[in-house]
Amino acid sequence: MLKELSIQGIVMMMINDAFRFIFIGLMENVILRFGSVAVAGIYPFLRISTSALKNHFCEVLFGRDFVDLQPRGENRTWRSYFKWPSEIHTILNFNFHRIVQYEPFNRSKLVKAENILLQQVGRDVTIERHVTPVFAHMSSIYSIFARGLTSDYDPEKTPLVLLHELGAGVGYWARNIGTFASQRPTYALDMFGFGQSERIHGYPDCPATAEEWFVKSLEEWREAKGIEKMILLGHRLGGFVAASYAILHPERVRHLVLCEPWGFVQRQTEENEDDWIIKDMPAVLRVLPWALSKFNALDILRVSGHFGIGPTVIACQKPNLGADICPDNPEAAYEYLHQVNADYPTGEIVYGTMSCNNWAKRPMNKRFLKLDPNVPVTFILSDHEDQNLVKVVVETARWRQQRDQFTYIQNIRGGTQPNVNNPEAFNNDVLVICKLVDQNVDRRDLAKVIMY
Repeated sequence: MLKELSIQGIVMMMINDAFRFIFIGLMENVILRFGSVAVAGIYPFLRISTSALKNHFCEVLFGRDFVDLQPRGENRTWRSYFKWPSEIHTILNFNFHRIVQYEPFNRSKLVKAENILLQQVGRDVTIERHVTPVFAHMSSIYSIFARGLTSDYDPEKTPLVLLHELGAGVGYWARNIGTFASQRPTYALDMFGFGQSERIHGYPDCPATAEEWFVKSLEEWREAKGIEKMILLGHRLGGFVAASYAILHPERVRHLVLCEPWGFVQRQTEENEDDWIIKDMPAVLRVLPWALSKFNALDILRVSGHFGIGPTVIACQKPNLGADICPDNPEAAYEYLHQVNADYPTGEIVYGTMSCNNWAKRPMNKRFLKLDPNVPVTFILSDHEDQNLVKVVVETARWRQQRDQFTYIQNIRGGTQPNVNNPEAFNNDVLVICKLVDQNVDRRDLAKVIMY
């Protein structure tokens, strides 16, 4: 399924390498040389200014490792306040190469940050890490398996499988896994193309193929683990993948839990206000939206990683997220979120093929009605302003209720990430769902048990 698309991936890699080569050559031979002449003119004034101002500008211009090679003391000559452009060019060129050669993705840092996050599961839960080949060993899925060590744990209970949202990984469930695994087998996956799952350089040819990659990789992982039935829980993008999987493989899903699922709302019109704005633009500027659409969702984070400020960018954008994921070590959470997205963006490329301006090209609202009526469904929604999603979920629940299909809607106070914004309530609600499964009372005869 991936083989015929690998040529496009190779071509894109060659194009990226060519642009990188041109950029480095332009910087070395043109921009840095002219910059060196300009800096040489103001350098003496920096040297005779106040010490704090001089150190600040020198750090900005030459990096923190800048070494002052000029003689010190009272008897200084004008030469001590001057640097030739060639000297400045050498220093600028050294720091430039230190930046472009910086590798933003570091697997050892990712593993270390993930281990710190997973320490929150507690001592009563043990975690195993697995790498499962998929697509005829062309890729692999990284997952963790958690099980309790107390008498409350029952290995015969239906296992719980967790699918994360866009830009996350198994560490995203650090404050939830301990509670779930204390009672039943619990799995968390780095979905295809994300986290520590192997990245491939193929490009899906259409939204249906992109969706198939996610679903097929999940099914091959399930087969390898020997799981007959599971409670499948997906958050946002993970919810979309879980819903698609349940439609194709209903016999493997004991209960479907969709938390703030992405892709259920259909774009109202093909032309919205933004489209009219683009049409009113001059012809030269119309290429800008097209060019921006070619970037992946987290490219800005990936670029900032080349400058070593990836975690800082995330912390500035979401200042409370680190403490929500790991209250004792927010820095580890930001490092994890950076490293989990710093590698080649396979998952984002697949997501980009499935979406347009974050709207699903193949929305799930009508397709979800084809779900096997014997699959129980629970929607978990939080307090937010996306009333379109609430409307679609309520309409879907009513449609299923009228046909005696078990559907439950649970509201949680918090943001769009209830598993980290309000983990206590989220964990409790999921445990209630699991208890319904254990007691076998989430069947069609109880379909009218719905909360709005």
